[in-house]
Amino acid sequence: MSIWDELRAFVDELRDDPRRPIRGFVDVASERSPSPRCQLTLAAWATEIASEVHARFGGAVAVTLGALPFPYASSPAGGVVVHRPPRHLLRLRIDEVAVSLRDELEVRSGFDAISELQLRNLGRRELTVRTNGNLTARVLDPVSGEVVGGFVGAQPTPHVVFRLVAGETTSVPLLLGTTSFVRTLGYAIPAGQWAFDAVLDLGDSGRYVTSQLPFTVVP
Repeated sequence: MSIWDELRAFVDELRDDPRRPIRGFVDVASERSPSPRCQLTLAAWATEIASEVHARFGGAVAVTLGALPFPYASSPAGGVVVHRPPRHLLRLRIDEVAVSLRDELEVRSGFDAISELQLRNLGRRELTVRTNGNLTARVLDPVSGEVVGGFVGAQPTPHVVFRLVAGETTSVPLLLGTTSFVRTLGYAIPAGQWAFDAVLDLGDSGRYVTSQLPFTVVP
């Protein structure tokens, strides 16, 4: 069995893992393939799997763990944000839409969670929120407000609209991932108290970012 056959068999095993460690795989390998190589993206929690891939296949596979290359230099110069926040976002006015969580939110470090965001329309006109079926949270440093993490991976792309009737509260599914975008934090957002926000696409009214809400990352 060639190294490429062995690699493909290993990837097939990962695809059968109920924990869903594999987030993406680009198979460009051949016996004459230039360096590199295949590209494998793993969930941020899958450090042991990334180490096994690196030990078994070396430079034949470019491994991304969460949002960062694996392995990376042991002493990077400062924090390097690899996902830039969207530009031209407006801050959602608290007298227009009140944002809250139904329950306290805890997420395992490196994993994703689905919750519900409560949006109460405090204005006098109906608003519509365009989504792909859920809102995707951005993990923030609660002090600086910097975007330091979030969800990484493919999402379905249906066009789902949630209507915010004036004076009423609407629940919208929220996807919150704890993949780190900053090298100094590691591959996953570490355990502790963090914050998140979400971008609301209100159609012709523009794109707005919600206020920060707290959540907890657990080991």
